[in-house]
Amino acid sequence: MPPRKSRPKTTISKALLFDATLETLSLGVLLSVQRNGELRIQSVGRRLLDTLGMQDVQLKGRPESEFWNLLIPRLANSHAVREDLERLVASQREQRTDILTVLQPDLAVLERSSAPLHDRKGEFVGRLWTFRNVTHEFVLREELQRKRKSEYCFSTLSAYLFEARRSEESCNEICRIVAQGIDLPSVLLLPVQSGTIRPAQYSVSRKYLLSGAPEGLGLLIHELGVGSDGIGDFVASELDPLLSGVFRERAIRRIRTIPVEFGDSVHAVLVLEDRDAIRDWGPDEGRSVVSAARAIALWLQKEDDRVRLVHAREAAEAAARIRTDFLALLSHELRTPLNPLIGFTQLLHEQRDTLPEEARDMVFRINAGAMRLRELVEDLLTLTRLDNRIEGWRLYPCDPNGIVVDSCTWARAVGAERNITVEAVIVGTIGIVQADGASLRRAFRALLSNAVRFSPDGGAVLVETSLRGRDLVIRVSDRGPGVREEAKERIFEPFVQEEPVLTRRFGGAGIGLTLVRRVAEAHHGKVWVEDNPGGGSIFHLQIPTNARND
Repeated sequence: MPPRKSRPKTTISKALLFDATLETLSLGVLLSVQRNGELRIQSVGRRLLDTLGMQDVQLKGRPESEFWNLLIPRLANSHAVREDLERLVASQREQRTDILTVLQPDLAVLERSSAPLHDRKGEFVGRLWTFRNVTHEFVLREELQRKRKSEYCFSTLSAYLFEARRSEESCNEICRIVAQGIDLPSVLLLPVQSGTIRPAQYSVSRKYLLSGAPEGLGLLIHELGVGSDGIGDFVASELDPLLSGVFRERAIRRIRTIPVEFGDSVHAVLVLEDRDAIRDWGPDEGRSVVSAARAIALWLQKEDDRVRLVHAREAAEAAARIRTDFLALLSHELRTPLNPLIGFTQLLHEQRDTLPEEARDMVFRINAGAMRLRELVEDLLTLTRLDNRIEGWRLYPCDPNGIVVDSCTWARAVGAERNITVEAVIVGTIGIVQADGASLRRAFRALLSNAVRFSPDGGAVLVETSLRGRDLVIRVSDRGPGVREEAKERIFEPFVQEEPVLTRRFGGAGIGLTLVRRVAEAHHGKVWVEDNPGGGSIFHLQIPTNARND
């Protein structure tokens, strides 16, 4: 059997194997070897050439410096990169990893790593450069940082709007926060000069007269179109030619407009300016700015409501002061001529036996009317002094039993003509208390006058005095028509009764119960009304026995 012929062995050179290995790497590779004291390019990875837009034949075998002379002018901050490269090439031991931003032909971010190569004797023989495209990672990282910054700024905006009051300073601070949140040099919050009612078709273009903008922008009418995302987007060259001068002076390349509206009206416009260069927004930034515009709209609405409430409160306080001043003046002017009238009628009443029969009845009626008028005037004076805090509270030891008995005696005289009985019951032992006796007397009389006036002819009024803990409690019960549930709080307001003013059956000015509540509150007590189980009402007056001066 003839011997088999051996096939010739196929050999692969180390250089070819090395080049093939470079092509399989996901990295861009540049290998430089030292020849005659100079680094020359031996191999360049295809991925690196594709990324940089270079040709292999231009570089292989040439000095490494030529590669950098071609690349560095296309880098961001090329001057600093060149200086750093010179220090790195001069070192035969240093390893380095850094970032390069390539601006041409396309924007790319490369991670560059460098490692010196040494032979077995430790002699420097070359340098290996690797390049990894990390553009996508950087975009994601920048988007995440931008999103976090945007979220932080707009949470800061929400906190600021919660406390801020409308002013030029607050509007400037709002613009600063929004500009910081989306990395813009300028943000304007321009109020709309006149509230424009939103048309039914929201997407149509609208015209607004902007006020408060710098450099005359506010004097020009600008068309605001709103896209599906709620943002109007305009390149400066496409805007109204009348605005070109203003935008040229401010170096504005692009503006975005977001209407700030609540209700059916646009009240302001956020104008966001790109200067020098146009920067693309991410979707999160657009949503954040629209959310900011809504928050500003709520703030403007809150401020409008606050201003209206302040004005309404000031108007109400002014009206209350006018009413109080009028009542004080009226009461004072009524009391001046009333004093001689009461004095002379009492003098005639004391000499009634010397008068004819017809005159006696006249004197009696005049005296009763004058006394009733005096009580009304005194109540009005006391009430106005309480409202204006003219009359200080003079706390001193007083006997509530004596005040109640005296008030009941007065009430019996008032109700005698209608045969109304007034009975006083004192439960337990009630000693001396600290209170303003004069004001308590007027409050007791007001309660009793109310009970007598609403009692039917021949009815009965019961007054019960007791101690509940450290509080003095007065209960006044009557058999009148009672108080409806919805009116039990309202009847303590000034000049309020359940029946209309001109058709009241029981008379009265409606200030007696108001006076009782003012006196109770001044003594840190309270007054309330309940239904009487047998018909009618029960009024409770409760004040502490150790009331304090305020």
